[in-house]
This record gives sequence, C-alpha cells and structure tokens, in this order.
Amino acid sequence: MTLALNPAWSLPLTLLCGAALVGLVLWTYPPRVRHLSPGVRRTLLGLRLAAAVLLTVALLRPELRREETETERPAILVLADVSRSMTIADGPGGASRFESMRSVLAAAAPALAELGEDLEVFVATFDAARNPPPEEAEGAGGAGEAPDPLSVLPEEPSGDRTALGAVLGELVRSDADLSSVVLLTDAAQRALPPDDADPRAAGALLAESGVRVYGVPFGSDGAVTAGFDLSVEDLRVDPVVFEKKRVPVSGVVRIVGGAGREFTVRLLTESPPARGPGDETELVPVEPSGDARPVTVVRPTQGVEEIPVELTFVPQTAGEMKLALQIEPVEGELKQTNNQRATVLSVRKGGIRVLYFDRLRPEVNALRRVNLSNKIQLDYVELPANPNALSPGLRLEAALFEPGRYDAFIIGDVAAEAFREGNDDFLDDLAARVEDGAGLMMTGGLNSFGPGGWGRTALRNVLPVELPRGGAVDDFDPRNQIAGEVPMIPTRQGAQNYVMLLADPAENAEVWRNLPPLEGANRLELKRNVPADVLAVGPDDVPLLIAAEYGRSRVLAFAGDTTWLWPLSGFEAEHARFWRQVVLWLTRKEEDTDGPVFVVAEPRNVVPGRPARLKLGARDAEGEPVPDAQFTVEVTAPDGEVSTLSPRVAGPANPGVFRAEAADTDAPGDYWVRVRATAGSGDGAGTLLGPDAVTRFVVDPRDLELDNPAADPALLADLARTTGGSVVPPEELPAFLARWAEEPPAAAESTVLSRTPLYDKWWVPLIFVGLMGTEWYLRKKRGLV
Repeated sequence: MTLALNPAWSLPLTLLCGAALVGLVLWTYPPRVRHLSPGVRRTLLGLRLAAAVLLTVALLRPELRREETETERPAILVLADVSRSMTIADGPGGASRFESMRSVLAAAAPALAELGEDLEVFVATFDAARNPPPEEAEGAGGAGEAPDPLSVLPEEPSGDRTALGAVLGELVRSDADLSSVVLLTDAAQRALPPDDADPRAAGALLAESGVRVYGVPFGSDGAVTAGFDLSVEDLRVDPVVFEKKRVPVSGVVRIVGGAGREFTVRLLTESPPARGPGDETELVPVEPSGDARPVTVVRPTQGVEEIPVELTFVPQTAGEMKLALQIEPVEGELKQTNNQRATVLSVRKGGIRVLYFDRLRPEVNALRRVNLSNKIQLDYVELPANPNALSPGLRLEAALFEPGRYDAFIIGDVAAEAFREGNDDFLDDLAARVEDGAGLMMTGGLNSFGPGGWGRTALRNVLPVELPRGGAVDDFDPRNQIAGEVPMIPTRQGAQNYVMLLADPAENAEVWRNLPPLEGANRLELKRNVPADVLAVGPDDVPLLIAAEYGRSRVLAFAGDTTWLWPLSGFEAEHARFWRQVVLWLTRKEEDTDGPVFVVAEPRNVVPGRPARLKLGARDAEGEPVPDAQFTVEVTAPDGEVSTLSPRVAGPANPGVFRAEAADTDAPGDYWVRVRATAGSGDGAGTLLGPDAVTRFVVDPRDLELDNPAADPALLADLARTTGGSVVPPEELPAFLARWAEEPPAAAESTVLSRTPLYDKWWVPLIFVGLMGTEWYLRKKRGLV
C-alpha cells in the first residue's frame, strides 16, 4: 500500500496555487487583526492558514493505492453431440458414432480428471441446445473436480435436431469465462428457425471472444455409404391442374448403396379422395392412361446418386386430390419413412382456353409455347397481315366466337379487315364475347392498333389506348412505331402486378433488366378519361404494357411483338412465366380460385416446424373482392387438434386478399384448413358470403437427423481454423488432453489496482466548515464581522 497524489491539475501548477493561497493569507490577514491580543491574533491566523492548507491538500487529491496480482484459471468445455444422427453405424468395426464417442471419452476420462485438478473443466451434451448448461449438470465437473464424462452422456442419443450454430452462439452470450471448447460431433447442422443460426458466424464471434474450438469429428461425409437407403428428395407439380389434361410431375430420388440395381419410381394418389379431417384414405398407384407415364425405372451407377425423374398423369375428376411420388421400398433399407413425398393438388373442370390470331412470324412460335402449361389450351388461327391476301385455307368460322367457347382472345399483327368476310363481321361477335367477360389482349405490330384500322371497329371502346389512323398496312410509320432496341421496364404499379412478377419481389427488377430488349414497339397513348394502369414502359417512359378493366373483362394493350428474343437468349422460363401470367390475369385465374370464398396454401408442402402461409378472401356475385369481409380460419392438425388463426390484410395492392400463417406444424401429416367468410358491414353484416372454403397442406414426414445423415467434417475444420483451434482425430483425443494435463494452458495473470481516495471523504468538508466557522465566530465576537 502506498500514498499517492492525483492532483486536479499538473503537480507544479497545483503546488503553485496552494502556495499562492497561503501567501495571500499571510499577506492580507495579519494587518486586519494586529489590534487584537497576540493569542487571539495567532489563533485566527492559524485557523485561516489551516483552511488554506486543507484546500491545497484537497486539490492534490491524495489516495491510498494497492496493487494485487490475480490469476485467472482458463475454463474448458467438453461438448458432446447427442442428436440421433450419432446413431449412424459408420464407425470403425461398424460401431455407431455415439458408441465411438463414448469409447473415446472413456479413454480420455483420466486425462480430464488430471486436467480438472488445475483448470475449470466442464462436460455437457447438446442437440437443439445444451442439455443442460454445464454448471448445472450433475458430475459435469468444475474447479478442482475430476469430471466424469460418461455420467453426462445418455444411454442413447435422442435429439431430433442439431442446432450447432445456436449452441455456439449461446456460448458467446453466456457469462462462462471459457478459453477452449472441445467439440465432439458429426458437425452436420440440422435445425429449423429460430434455431438455425449459422455455425460459422457463431465461430467468428467465439474467435473475437478469445475462445478456441477443438473439433473431434465422428462419421462419414457421404463418400463412404453407411448403409442402403432410398428416398424422395423433391416433388414438383403445379398446385392447380385440370381434369382430363396431362399433368407433368418432376422429382428427385436419392439412392445410397444401390449402384447397378434397378428401382421403380411411381405416382400414387388417393382412392377415394379424403373429404376432411380424420378421413384417411389409401394411396394407390396411378393407372396409366393415354400418353401419360406415371411410373419409371431408375438405375444408379454410383454409391450415392441423386436422379431426376419426369412423370405424367391425367386426373379424371375435379376436386382436391393428394398426389405422392414414391420410390418403391426394398428389403434392407436403412429407413423407409423417406421413400415418398406427397402434396395436394386442386383439380378443376376444364382448362383455360385462349384463341390467338396472328400472321405467321417468330412471335407465334414463341407464344404458342404457353400451350405447354397444364392449365392453358391455346388455339392459333393464322390470318394474313394484308386482308386482300385472305386465302380459302385461312377462313374464320362463326363457331370460334360462340359464347363460352374461349376464355380470352389475343390479337397479334393483323389488320381489322382480316376479321371481315363478305357480310360477316366477326369483330362484332368478338366484342360481344368481351362484353360477356372474356379477356382481350392486343400485341404490337405494323398492323396493330391504329394502323390496322382498329379504330373503326367494335373494339375501339374496349382497348384502353387511342387508335388514330395510320399509314398503309405493313408500312413503317415513325408516328406510330418505335425503331431500335426497346428495353421493357416495370413501373412502380407494374412491379406489384401479378403479370410482371417474374421472380421474387426483391429480385424481380433485376430479372427485367437482364431480359433482352424488344426490337421496336408501337407508340401507345392512353385513352383520356379511361382508368388504366401502365405496367411497363420503354425509353422516355413510353408506355409498353397497359392494363384496364372493361366491364367484367380485363384488357391488355402490349406495344411489343418480339418477346421471342427472350428464349433465344436463355430466358425460356421467364418468357413462359410472363405469357402464362398474362393469360391467368386476363381470365381472372391468378388467385387460383373459382368460389366466392377461397383459401390457398402456399406452399402445399411444408417442412416440419416451418409455418404454412395461407392466402384467403371472398368475392361477391360479380366476382369483385369483398375487402371488409370477416373470416374464421381453423386449422385441424393430424392429431385432431384445432387451432384458430387471425388473418391480416395482404396490402393495398391486393384488395380483398388476406393472409394468415399456421405455425404449429411439428407433426407430419395432413393439415386441413377451413375458412368461413361473413359480411362485415351493411344490412347483411354477419351473413355468410358463400360455402366454407376447405383446403389442406401436407407436412412432410421428414426426419432432419436421419434423412441425410452424412457428417460434415469440413464445417468442423472451418470452426477450428476460424477460432485458432485445431481438428483432433478421435483416437488422438486422450493423448491430446494428456498433453494439456502435463502442460496446462497458461493461466492468465492480471494486476488489479485498487484506489482509496482520501480527499472526498465526508470529514474533509466537515473539517473545512469547522475551521471557517470557528474563525468566523471569533471574528464576530471581536467585532470584525
């Protein structure tokens, strides 16, 4: 312990101020008390000097200092994986990973006991979390104790998930003063939100905290097969299909240990379809019909191989149906719960029928690809651009315009006169079908819109653009046409419109920027006083795609006619999706619902533990959305438990559409959703808007731990490298810990300086007040105040 000064200013300046204060007292005070007796004079001067000296001492701020050296004992955590993937028997001699780990820990127990005499050593297990934290585990070890690792291990590993990132992240946030983590695991992260934190990010945080990870890997990374297993990894099919129309189904099967053998992959469906919760029906093989191929045979050539499969089937009746892709189980499989994957389809009566008029040109072949969709049938009628060239083989028939035959019409680069033949004006019939609710689209071309004479037809009031007279047919007119490259850019409204969504909203703009520009376009001008939305523009904000409502129908005016350039540049999927969404929007099928009350599960298949998103709504008799409808949404789980959801409005861009999330999806099986809609206002408030809408989604019977049980030693190596640790082979762990026991990691020493100030004690101001008060009293008594 030492006495030290901590002056308010520099020491010379503080001493100078103190000397000046004392000097001032000696210079000014004696003359004022010279008439007093010597005793009183000395007393007053002494009191004033004592107060000045006390102030000087306070400015010097004296304190008692004590230095102590503290030794911090480094803490070591031994963390053992007890998830079910540790049951995989791919260790030496056919031992499971858990058995190998138990043997290694038993061999390392003496070294851990010796290490625990000098260091803080904890032993704990983990799967989805630490079980329990090491300081709470019986026999987990601690200061001066000999931890018994086997006492912490369970009889068998039973964890359903491996949340390695969340466990390491919890170590970062804990108060434990760790220096090293010995991690015994197969290192395969298998977790669901909110426990699916990135292990590498957690490792970086541990490195910042000075904690090193020493990985002890168990298990094979898949290069060596641990057994024989067949599984369906993926199933893809359109959730809305149409009866009597061939439906393509794609999937991926994974085969482990079956090289050179043949395996059957087939489609299964319900027979009969389930009607509601608790109605369990058997899945039976889909029967071949026509050109459908619901079964195939695969033959892997490698020990571990993923094989894509393409199948087709023809649904025979409308309604909801369950469809499954199965690879037939065979004897000797590691597990059979992953041999099939199922989903739910909505089968509707009839498909969407579209009639397309155009002259023969590249755009026709590209647009006719929309006919490959399993829900759209596009019929093409070739017409000449020049109506005078109409040949007997290119004649229109009145039957094409019969009510209800087609749901939408697309008019390409043809003049209006091509629809007139003799006394027949088929445009009057076409306009009548649009009045009935059929969708209409006109695309660009030299003979489209005004130049093609469409301003003198019955469609002049239907299209949302001005139709001025143009030049001669098949003649380029700069007043009506744009030459050169024309990029297609979504507007703010277009970016939210179903037609223009070629990708997720965050990536949609980038996809449109990457599409090849159109070769020329028509100059379109919005019709005055007609409500319409410009969905896409070109250079100088020239409108390219305009959407409008006309009575019960929807209308599109598209200035382009060269979207065939997109698939030529590798954008086949974007081209198909654009035209498919055009047709669905024109026919009001983008919500995939026909009834007044609807509900759609997005997606129809859910991984256990992840929420299922539901889209629901109600429409009136005219098909218009009911934005103030009130909904009751019930979800029935496979065990029969019913939960109620609270829907929310989807947003201003989707009036009458609501969304909800079903979050309790841990159990695999069918989840049934029932939506009841009632009027929310007006005289009919509380009345039903239609029959309850019912749908279902499927939680796949996936096993996070065992569906793909391969170990991930690369992740363990990354964690060790990031934190400054190392990978220790299991057989070397006892020797590694023995070296630590002989030469423990250096204990961290730190010097702690404690200070006891003497200038800010309660008695310092008390003495000062006492000195000044006594002096004032004496002066008062002598008449000096």
